[in-house]
Formats: sequence, structure tokens, C-alpha cells
Amino acid sequence: MNALNAIRGTATGASIGGAQTSQAGGAKEAFGGTLNDALSKVNNLQKGADATLHSLASGEKVDLHGTMIALEEADIALRTMVSVRNKLVGAYEQVMNMAI
Repeated sequence: MNALNAIRGTATGASIGGAQTSQAGGAKEAFGGTLNDALSKVNNLQKGADATLHSLASGEKVDLHGTMIALEEADIALRTMVSVRNKLVGAYEQVMNMAI
């Protein structure tokens, strides 16, 4: 939801009459920060799932259900991030292909 708010903020801070408003710079930073936060969360989920899987594989006493849940959460987060990336790349390509 925060990513959508950041995208909306970027759209409202667009240039007016050739001059960018001060909101555009803040929106760019907010959007970039939101993406960095999301990537960090996905990375942390992946590392946590990897650590629990490693513990399970090494024979330590680990909750099997908790391990599977951590793996699925990491998988869903990664798939969602890849989907967001694909949407952003598609939007970028559309903008770049626009005729001026």
C-alpha cells in the first residue's frame, strides 16, 4: 500500500509548465526509499528462511512447520517483488516508446 501511495505522490508531483515543483524531488526520494525498504524486507525474509532451512538440514531441533512457513513467506515476497519489478519495467518501456 505504501508503494501505491509513493507512486501516486510521484504522479502528483509532475512538472508543471516545464518547471518541477518541490514535491517532485520529495516524491522521488520517497518512492526510492519505499523500494529500498521493500527490497530490504524481501532480502531479510530470504535470509531468515535460508537460516531456518540450514538449521533444519544440519539436524538441529527446529520447528518443521515454522520452517515451511518461513520458506513460503520468502517465496511469496520474492514473487511479489519480481511482479512489481516487471510492472515498473513495463511502465518504463511504455514511457520510453511514447512519441513526443
